[in-house]
Amino acid sequence: MSAGVDRVAVVTGASAGIGLATASELAGRFRVVLVCRDRDRGDAARRAILERVPRASLALHVADLSSLAATRVVADELASAYGSIDLLVNNAGAVFARRGLSEDGFERHFATNFLGHFALTLRLLAPLVRGDGARVVQLGSALHRIGRMPQGRLDFPLAYHLVPAYARSKLAILLATRALAERAARSPIGFCCFDPGLTRTQIESGAGPFQQWVGRWFHPWSRPAAEAGRDLVHVAVDTPFERVRGGYFVGRRRVRPARRAWQRDASEAFWRRAWGWLDAHERESATTWLGRPSSDAQDGRLDVDTTGDWAETMEGCGPRWSGSVR
Repeated sequence: MSAGVDRVAVVTGASAGIGLATASELAGRFRVVLVCRDRDRGDAARRAILERVPRASLALHVADLSSLAATRVVADELASAYGSIDLLVNNAGAVFARRGLSEDGFERHFATNFLGHFALTLRLLAPLVRGDGARVVQLGSALHRIGRMPQGRLDFPLAYHLVPAYARSKLAILLATRALAERAARSPIGFCCFDPGLTRTQIESGAGPFQQWVGRWFHPWSRPAAEAGRDLVHVAVDTPFERVRGGYFVGRRRVRPARRAWQRDASEAFWRRAWGWLDAHERESATTWLGRPSSDAQDGRLDVDTTGDWAETMEGCGPRWSGSVR
């Protein structure tokens, strides 16, 4: 992807951590749109980026992505303000020590980490199609490997713990990305997942005391958010389009995710379920701008994968991170 300040990159959760690092790395190369939950923190992030890149072109939009209503408002603001969008980084994430439901009745991890971004992406398909080889990067996590997607309720009605709840939200991201990438195989949009690996961020601040202690204990073995941001931008901007599309990246390496996250039957079943959570605008957008699944896509592999080897390693392109706290 060629970069230029006339091109638009949208980064959610851009007030801290990997989101702020990514926005800082993109500044000067794109017109960067920060989507933050809190205006004061968003303004502080914008000032921090301008200190680093004084001529950066920045805009701030405020939305709580755990709310579908708020997500839809900001998505429509973005679609109206920017005729085309060249990069969408769905980064915002959270953890919650106690079970809770969003205003729409979804478990909070599921609502914040997955569903809000899913609705945002579908509502922005028109400006993404008008972008120049636009890419949508979803933040993944190694914890998707322990996630489970039951056919029944998703809100942990009997027993709750933040780790399986978080893992389920990350599994949902991969299932939806697989379905989106397959439908977009003949479109100008590339969908992929990026797992930053074990990274020092503030995400554990929403966890309980023990989980916060565990997160701090791992800090000496974790890499800085700035390094993860550089890897994300490398995948999103500097990696050839066909290598990115339909891929799951750990740092700069394209790797194979858990089988349950990339099976065609599982992703299609989840897509049909998620369809019921969308409004008429999002369904129309998906129908208009995305095609049906490719008939020759095989289980566990997308026909847009041209690398020939899902486990291919790019030697010299950064460390092999095996875990993630995102």
